[in-house]
Amino acid sequence: VWLISHFHQNKNIRAPGKIHPPRLLGKAVGVFASRSPHHPNSLGLSLAKLVNVDGDKIKLSGIDLVEGTPILDLKPYLAEGDRPENFSCGWAEDLPIAPIACTLGREAELQLNTLVAQQKIANAERFKALVIEVLRLDPRPLSYRARVNERFAVVLGGMDVHARYNAGEFIVESIRPFVATD
Repeated sequence: VWLISHFHQNKNIRAPGKIHPPRLLGKAVGVFASRSPHHPNSLGLSLAKLVNVDGDKIKLSGIDLVEGTPILDLKPYLAEGDRPENFSCGWAEDLPIAPIACTLGREAELQLNTLVAQQKIANAERFKALVIEVLRLDPRPLSYRARVNERFAVVLGGMDVHARYNAGEFIVESIRPFVATD
C-alpha cells in the first residue's frame, strides 16, 4: 500500500528551488527531482507491505517513517499502474557507487539482534543490507566528507544509525530506535 503521511517532525521552513545532494558533489538539482525533506510542503509518500487486515486494523511492514508519523491516507499498490514497464532514475541513474566498504561493529550487531528479538526490526539481514547500501552511497553532507573518524548519524527505517568513516570504510557503531528531540 502507499502511505500518504505528514512529516510532523520536519521543522524546515525554507523551500529552496534547488538542493545539493551529497552524491552530486556540490552540483544542484531541482528539489522536486530529489527525495530531500526540503520540499515546500510536509507531505510524504511511502510504499509499505500489507501483512494482514484484522477488522479495522492493518499490519504493515517495511515502513520507512518515524514512529508516530501521522498517516493521512492509504492507497492500494496496483502493479499494473504503479510499476511502469520502462523507467528511468533520471540524474541518479548514471552516478557511480563509491568504492566504500561498510561493516557493522560488534556493538551494532548485538543491538541489531536485540531489535529483532524485540520485533522492532523484522529481518536482521535485510536491515543490515539496507544500512550497507545507504552508507555505500555516502549520505554525509559535503562538509563532512573531509572529516576523518568523525561520528555521524542517519535515520533508516525508524532506527538511528551511527557510524564513523575512516580510510575508505564506514563502521557502524550503533543501531537504536530513533527518538525525536526538539
